[in-house]
Amino acid sequence: MVTNIPVIAVLLIVQGIMEALMGVLYVAMGPAMFALLKFAPPPSSSAGGGPPPDAVFGILSAVYIVIGVLVLVAGGLKIFAGVKNMKFRSRTLGIVALSSGALTILSCYCLPTALALMVFGLVVYLNDESTRAFQMGEEGTPPDEIKAAFLKR
Repeated sequence: MVTNIPVIAVLLIVQGIMEALMGVLYVAMGPAMFALLKFAPPPSSSAGGGPPPDAVFGILSAVYIVIGVLVLVAGGLKIFAGVKNMKFRSRTLGIVALSSGALTILSCYCLPTALALMVFGLVVYLNDESTRAFQMGEEGTPPDEIKAAFLKR
């Protein structure tokens, strides 16, 4: 199980980069949607009620910005945790970063890979051997020695 920790750490970094890019796209899409309001044709005088286009575009812009920020934060957390986990440090942060994959349900695109990584990562990170490996890492043992210690078993 310990040999899977660096693999999960790299996958956390890759997933975090993908989520961060998606978050940036969503954050940029919010103001872009509001800018579209300037180019939208004037509302027709049909008998349909409903909110004015200004309100709709304003709400959609805010929703996109909020989703983008949440996904961007989750991506940044995964990148940071992945870098720390490569050195067998911050196991709890790694678990929190893996669990933040549930936040990506808002963006839809990153959800399948985030859920797969979350399940695989939690199985590995909650293992007793992995717990011991992270304890050794926190004590200052170099990653190569940690791997060697568990390969001997």
